[in-house]
Amino acid sequence: MNDVSYKSLSIEDACQRLLKATHPVIVMHCRPDGDTLGSAVALAKIFGKMNKRAICICADKLPKRLEFMCDGFFTENYTITTTNTVIAVDIASPMQLGGLREGLSISLTIDHHDMNTPFSDNCTVPSAAACGEVIFEIAKRLIEMGKIDAIDADIAKSLYAAISSDTGCFKYSNVTPKTHRIAAELLEYGVKGDEINHKLFDCKDIKQLRAEAMALKNMELYENGRVAISTVTHKEKEEAGIESEYFETAIDIVRSVMGVEIAATIKENSKGKFKASIRSTSKNVAEIAAKLGGGGHIRAAGCMVEAESMDEAKDKLLSLILE
Repeated sequence: MNDVSYKSLSIEDACQRLLKATHPVIVMHCRPDGDTLGSAVALAKIFGKMNKRAICICADKLPKRLEFMCDGFFTENYTITTTNTVIAVDIASPMQLGGLREGLSISLTIDHHDMNTPFSDNCTVPSAAACGEVIFEIAKRLIEMGKIDAIDADIAKSLYAAISSDTGCFKYSNVTPKTHRIAAELLEYGVKGDEINHKLFDCKDIKQLRAEAMALKNMELYENGRVAISTVTHKEKEEAGIESEYFETAIDIVRSVMGVEIAATIKENSKGKFKASIRSTSKNVAEIAAKLGGGGHIRAAGCMVEAESMDEAKDKLLSLILE
């Protein structure tokens, strides 16, 4: 992770790197979402078509609501050696490696974030709505090269879930005509989109619903209702018996309030460290996150805020939003 210059790679270049990979290990970002998981699993299945056994790893446990996507490729028990080619997917900055940041030698990053901090040679396609779109393009190129035979229904399922997850079931502003064309092609492979979308968006654990209710209860409005921030402390999570993973969708509740242009949730992860998720209907929140060491997309970004208290963390984030 030294301050060095990394190469920007094309889809073709990325394919060549994948073809040379040995004993591939695919790394997802911490606090994994459907895009990083779906992209990682799809890539592992693509490696399988090249007779290479890949595993997917993450600094954090998978949220229970996403376990249906792992298809046996996610493992918590592994040893990485110099024979492993390590590939990161959907990771915009080294901070998103979480506890895996130290000691990993990453050969290639496949990503789609328009504001990022490169930490390896990378194939980044900012026009893609999801990292799943980039993996789709890689798969298509490998087919053209005669290195894999086809995108089968199993790969298509993982790619569709990745893309649907990062586009909010195809309703966010990052969706393009190409996104819909890719999704349509994946459906033609036999993907059951209704089942995947139900599991991603309409099927919630009771703890997740309680976490969302807490987010609404703790929400505060600023700037005549144009800015909304919801906070949850470690103590509040403990008293409610709700683990951190169940708060990942809380931002969706805050951003859904009528009139809100910028929404944020701040979650206390550990003493002095507060995880912020930021969403916007019209402003560039990636710039806000970048000032705090994070990153993401223009309309959706995140960062870690270092502060002595929740009030201080909220004031830091709010002051940047109000700028």
